[in-house]
Amino acid sequence: MKEYNKTLLVFLFCLIGTISRGQNINLKVIGDLENGFNVDIYNGTQLLIHNTEEFSLKLANFDLSENVTIEAWKGEKWKGDKNHIELTKETYIPDFDLNVSITVTYQVVKGNIVKKSIDLLQTGMPTLYFTIEEKAKPAQKPSRYVTFEHDNFPGGFAHEMFPSAGFVTPDNQLVGFLMDAGYKNHYTRTTRRRFNGHGGGFVGMRKLPDPSLITIATKEERIQNQDYIKQTFGEMYNLDAGKEFNLKINEKFKKIGAVQIEKKDSLFSLNFKQDNQSGFEIIAPFKDQKIYTISFLSKGTTPVAVKLFRIKNGKKTVELENGVKYIDKFPVAENEWTLFKGSILVPYIENDSISLFIGAQNAKYCDLQIKNLQIAEHQPQKEPYNKMNMGQTVTKTTFIFVEPWKNHHDFVISSQIRLAEAKGFEGTAIDKMLYANFNMLTWITSIDDFTPFNVPNMNYSPDMYNRDSFFSVVSSYNKELNLSIWDQWAKTQNKKGAIATIITPYMGTIEAKDNEATIEFLIWAMLNKRRFGAVLPEDKIKKAVDFILNEFDDDKDGICKSHFSMSQVDVRIYEPKTDKLAVNQGMLAIALRTIKELGYPVTEEYIEKAEKEYRKFL
Repeated sequence: MKEYNKTLLVFLFCLIGTISRGQNINLKVIGDLENGFNVDIYNGTQLLIHNTEEFSLKLANFDLSENVTIEAWKGEKWKGDKNHIELTKETYIPDFDLNVSITVTYQVVKGNIVKKSIDLLQTGMPTLYFTIEEKAKPAQKPSRYVTFEHDNFPGGFAHEMFPSAGFVTPDNQLVGFLMDAGYKNHYTRTTRRRFNGHGGGFVGMRKLPDPSLITIATKEERIQNQDYIKQTFGEMYNLDAGKEFNLKINEKFKKIGAVQIEKKDSLFSLNFKQDNQSGFEIIAPFKDQKIYTISFLSKGTTPVAVKLFRIKNGKKTVELENGVKYIDKFPVAENEWTLFKGSILVPYIENDSISLFIGAQNAKYCDLQIKNLQIAEHQPQKEPYNKMNMGQTVTKTTFIFVEPWKNHHDFVISSQIRLAEAKGFEGTAIDKMLYANFNMLTWITSIDDFTPFNVPNMNYSPDMYNRDSFFSVVSSYNKELNLSIWDQWAKTQNKKGAIATIITPYMGTIEAKDNEATIEFLIWAMLNKRRFGAVLPEDKIKKAVDFILNEFDDDKDGICKSHFSMSQVDVRIYEPKTDKLAVNQGMLAIALRTIKELGYPVTEEYIEKAEKEYRKFL
């Protein structure tokens, strides 16, 4: 079996190497002084991408009262060769009385990968909002379009966690499109926020960033020979602006669980008989690639649950992710109506139906009333949110790779491997895939905060957990990320010295407790000093040291005592503190070694005492 695995790996690397060497990607400038210059991309003598422009740019001042669009930008000057081309132009914008210096650079970074970067610089306004659209046009009509999650994508926006798309040429060449990490290109995959104060769960964001990060020509556009793949950075959908339409809701409903339901006009009256999930279910009038808001009034003696599931071939499958989710205990009053309102982005879901459940999770002998159920479809106002600050160059980086088309499985693997290679990463195929996924799950914090934000667990999105980001980021040796995200955690330190478990965009958290977060914070500080020679705030480190020594072993007997497990199962509370967990004892021993390396007084005898206690668990 081991020999088989070795042979398979050797074959994989030979195949990857053959694909790379078999391509001869080269660049060519087209245009003239009068009409401007842009770049075509070839594979040998075969033209693959034939654009009519490099990008379009939408600009706005800070209060959005002035808006300007630069359509179809081309370079005024160029220099370079078939492997490296640079286009430049000083673009004057009379509406703002502003010059924007723009440089577009193409570079063949491997035999089958092209890196494209757009540099924007303005020195005349404190801040300028912008959205930039890069549209790549196939030289020949593609036989199909693919995305990371779909083998034959029909068109429209593709909201996927790994933003990769491609087209297949008539002679079976795959042309794939990738992009740099969100913290570099200033985008996020966040679509929802916590519903704190309303029983927990998630609802969709009213200002929704980057829904059309990747867009592919629709079937109607393709019929008119308008083929393209478009990457859009810095675009936000404002659901509270634009237009919305209330949709007709099917009068038919299905009773779920042990509940008696009476319906009169828009009022549902529910009387629950058993302690299980009960309520009613309707087929929502949802369509793919749309955004909706669900609202209703409710009152009664039990909290409300709201669920949205896909239905394929009559069978319920997975819950929708991009908005309303985990609504189990929305609080209501017995005698006053309470408004529920939550939005949801529906991505491409292969035209599945959507079931909407409203009821209760556990509500024996309870009553609930629901009225004025409405579903609104949005045509939101599109607004720029990326920022071009005075005197600071903003760069957008994308990548193009070319190789023979095999199947969708290979496209998914290649998207990850080629992204890592495009960014200069070296390692095995698995190493490259892990590195690529780490980059694609590291975004900006929000539309107003471009600080890096790492979300390696999509079940928790949009929240950044301490332990998740710690293990992900320290593995990267990326100085910028290690220092900036460590600094974000430092800001969460409370008066006792504890570091928070979680950072939640758009909402708050008070979760700073005696789990492993503060220990990982110190280990991270130690690694940042070792690797990068970083000078870190000693007051933060000292407070964390004092918290660990006082909270986990106040009597200094070397035995760790805590209210929580120092692991991902830290939801159970131990009262009084427990000293029966091996993981906790091990974390204390590691913490003491870390504290000593950081230069704080810890005796070797004390460390050995903690390690001896850990070995007793073996």
